[in-house]
Amino acid sequence: MDALLAITAPTLAASNAAFFTLFGIFVVATLVLSFITVRWAIRRDRVGRAAWRERQQGGGPANPTQ
Repeated sequence: MDALLAITAPTLAASNAAFFTLFGIFVVATLVLSFITVRWAIRRDRVGRAAWRERQQGGGPANPTQ
């Protein structure tokens, strides 16, 4: 039993280290992608709001469908 534990203990330690390394990379990548997505959405919202305000004030181009 002790011999088996001596053989598998380094393997378990290595697999734990590999898991935590890959999981850490996954968490960082998820955070980065979330940040980029939120930043993109905020930029699009600002552009849309500015265009909406301009249309509300009558300074925008005429609507061709009317």
